[in-house]
Amino acid sequence: MENIAKRLREGDMVCIEMSFGVYNGMVVRNMPDGRVLVLISDLLRILNVEREELFTIQECRERQIAPRV
Repeated sequence: MENIAKRLREGDMVCIEMSFGVYNGMVVRNMPDGRVLVLISDLLRILNVEREELFTIQECRERQIAPRV
């Protein structure tokens, strides 16, 4: 599976599926090591894309994943 972090740019809206729910977020920084820094409801979180399910908003719609607000 392609690393989605390579396709993301700062300001891109993403959908993050974590063990405790699905949330919308915004990419703040794309790190050279394949991780992305994502802003989720005023919380900054560094995501290791191999461990967390990270999708573009379009992919969320296609997969019918509903983020929490």
